[in-house]
Amino acid sequence: MTKLSTASSRDERPDEGRPTTTQQAAERFTLIAAGVVIVALTAGGFWLSYAHLAEVAGQHGLRNSPVRQWAWPATLDAFIIAGELLMLRAGLRQATDGWAIALTATGSVGSIALNVAGVSGTGGTGAVPLLDYVVAAVPPRPPRCWPSVS
Repeated sequence: MTKLSTASSRDERPDEGRPTTTQQAAERFTLIAAGVVIVALTAGGFWLSYAHLAEVAGQHGLRNSPVRQWAWPATLDAFIIAGELLMLRAGLRQATDGWAIALTATGSVGSIALNVAGVSGTGGTGAVPLLDYVVAAVPPRPPRCWPSVS
Protein backbone atom coordinates (compact mmCIF):
# COMPACT_ATOMS: atom_id res chain seq x y z
CA MET A 1 0.00 0.00 0.00
CA THR A 2 1.38 3.34 -1.00
CA LYS A 3 0.84 6.32 1.23
CA LEU A 4 0.34 9.66 -0.44
CA SER A 5 1.90 12.58 1.34
CA THR A 6 0.00 15.77 1.66
CA ALA A 7 1.56 19.17 2.02
CA SER A 8 1.49 20.39 5.54
CA SER A 9 0.78 23.99 6.41
CA ARG A 10 4.49 24.40 7.10
CA ASP A 11 5.37 23.26 3.57
CA GLU A 12 2.97 25.79 2.11
CA ARG A 13 4.69 28.71 3.93
CA PRO A 14 8.43 28.01 3.77
CA ASP A 15 9.38 31.64 4.52
CA GLU A 16 7.32 31.91 7.68
CA GLY A 17 9.43 33.23 10.55
CA ARG A 18 12.14 34.55 8.25
CA PRO A 19 12.61 38.30 7.81
CA THR A 20 11.40 39.81 4.55
CA THR A 21 13.78 41.43 2.11
CA THR A 22 12.69 44.84 3.41
CA GLN A 23 13.39 43.79 7.00
CA GLN A 24 16.78 42.41 6.00
CA ALA A 25 17.66 45.66 4.22
CA ALA A 26 16.56 47.70 7.24
CA GLU A 27 18.62 45.50 9.58
CA ARG A 28 21.65 45.75 7.29
CA PHE A 29 21.29 49.54 7.10
CA THR A 30 20.95 49.80 10.88
CA LEU A 31 24.01 47.62 11.42
CA ILE A 32 26.08 49.68 8.96
CA ALA A 33 24.88 52.96 10.51
CA ALA A 34 25.75 51.70 14.01
CA GLY A 35 29.18 50.65 12.74
CA VAL A 36 29.80 54.10 11.24
CA VAL A 37 28.78 55.78 14.51
CA ILE A 38 31.02 53.45 16.53
CA VAL A 39 33.99 54.14 14.24
CA ALA A 40 33.37 57.91 14.43
CA LEU A 41 33.11 57.83 18.24
CA THR A 42 36.23 55.69 18.52
CA ALA A 43 38.20 57.96 16.18
CA GLY A 44 37.03 61.07 18.06
CA GLY A 45 37.87 59.56 21.43
CA PHE A 46 41.32 58.47 20.27
CA TRP A 47 42.00 61.88 18.76
CA LEU A 48 40.98 63.74 21.94
CA SER A 49 42.91 61.37 24.17
CA TYR A 50 45.99 61.37 21.95
CA ALA A 51 46.10 65.17 21.74
CA HIS A 52 45.69 65.56 25.50
CA LEU A 53 48.31 62.94 26.31
CA ALA A 54 50.74 64.69 23.93
CA GLU A 55 50.05 67.93 25.81
CA VAL A 56 50.69 66.17 29.13
CA ALA A 57 53.95 64.77 27.74
CA GLY A 58 54.97 68.27 26.71
CA GLN A 59 54.26 69.61 30.19
CA HIS A 60 56.36 66.87 31.77
CA GLY A 61 59.68 66.80 30.01
CA LEU A 62 59.07 66.31 26.30
CA ARG A 63 58.25 69.88 25.22
CA ASN A 64 61.68 70.31 23.57
CA SER A 65 61.15 67.20 21.43
CA PRO A 66 57.90 67.53 19.46
CA VAL A 67 58.40 64.16 17.77
CA ARG A 68 58.75 62.35 21.11
CA GLN A 69 55.92 64.42 22.58
CA TRP A 70 53.54 63.24 19.85
CA ALA A 71 54.91 59.66 19.82
CA TRP A 72 54.53 59.19 23.58
CA PRO A 73 50.72 58.65 23.58
CA ALA A 74 51.17 55.82 21.08
CA THR A 75 52.77 53.76 23.84
CA LEU A 76 49.30 53.48 25.39
CA ASP A 77 47.09 53.69 22.34
CA ALA A 78 48.96 50.87 20.61
CA PHE A 79 47.88 48.53 23.44
CA ILE A 80 44.25 49.51 22.86
CA ILE A 81 44.43 49.14 19.08
CA ALA A 82 46.19 45.76 19.25
CA GLY A 83 43.75 44.50 21.88
CA GLU A 84 40.72 45.66 19.89
CA LEU A 85 42.00 43.98 16.72
CA LEU A 86 42.63 40.75 18.64
CA MET A 87 39.15 40.96 20.18
CA LEU A 88 37.67 41.40 16.70
CA ARG A 89 39.59 38.31 15.56
CA ALA A 90 38.32 36.37 18.57
CA GLY A 91 34.77 37.52 17.90
CA LEU A 92 34.98 36.38 14.30
CA ARG A 93 36.10 32.99 15.61
CA GLN A 94 33.35 33.09 18.26
CA ALA A 95 35.93 32.75 21.01
CA THR A 96 37.20 34.77 23.96
CA ASP A 97 40.78 36.02 24.00
CA GLY A 98 41.95 36.90 27.52
CA TRP A 99 45.16 38.50 26.22
CA ALA A 100 43.17 40.77 23.91
CA ILE A 101 40.99 41.87 26.81
CA ALA A 102 44.06 42.42 29.00
CA LEU A 103 45.81 44.50 26.32
CA THR A 104 42.74 46.65 25.76
CA ALA A 105 42.14 47.11 29.48
CA THR A 106 45.80 47.98 30.15
CA GLY A 107 45.86 50.61 27.43
CA SER A 108 42.45 52.02 28.36
CA VAL A 109 43.12 52.25 32.09
CA GLY A 110 46.54 53.77 31.46
CA SER A 111 45.16 56.30 28.98
CA ILE A 112 42.28 57.33 31.22
CA ALA A 113 44.51 57.53 34.30
CA LEU A 114 47.10 59.69 32.57
CA ASN A 115 44.43 61.93 31.01
CA VAL A 116 42.93 62.47 34.47
CA ALA A 117 46.37 62.93 36.07
CA GLY A 118 47.15 65.60 33.48
CA VAL A 119 44.27 67.85 34.58
CA SER A 120 45.58 71.23 35.60
CA GLY A 121 42.30 72.99 36.29
CA THR A 122 40.33 75.64 34.46
CA GLY A 123 40.16 78.36 37.09
CA GLY A 124 43.84 79.13 37.50
CA THR A 125 43.61 78.53 41.26
CA GLY A 126 45.02 75.67 43.27
CA ALA A 127 41.69 73.86 43.48
CA VAL A 128 40.66 71.80 40.49
CA PRO A 129 36.91 71.38 39.98
CA LEU A 130 35.67 67.77 40.01
CA LEU A 131 34.07 68.28 36.62
CA ASP A 132 37.52 68.89 35.09
CA TYR A 133 38.47 65.34 36.10
CA VAL A 134 35.21 63.91 34.73
CA VAL A 135 35.70 65.68 31.40
CA ALA A 136 39.29 64.39 31.26
CA ALA A 137 38.11 60.82 31.82
CA VAL A 138 35.04 60.48 29.60
CA PRO A 139 35.98 61.18 26.84
CA PRO A 140 39.39 62.71 27.36
CA ARG A 141 39.33 66.49 27.26
CA PRO A 142 40.80 68.55 24.44
CA PRO A 143 44.07 70.38 25.02
CA ARG A 144 43.84 73.79 26.69
CA CYS A 145 45.34 75.38 23.57
CA TRP A 146 42.04 74.90 21.71
CA PRO A 147 39.76 77.94 21.65
CA SER A 148 36.85 77.57 24.01
CA VAL A 149 33.36 77.50 22.54
CA SER A 150 31.03 79.83 24.41
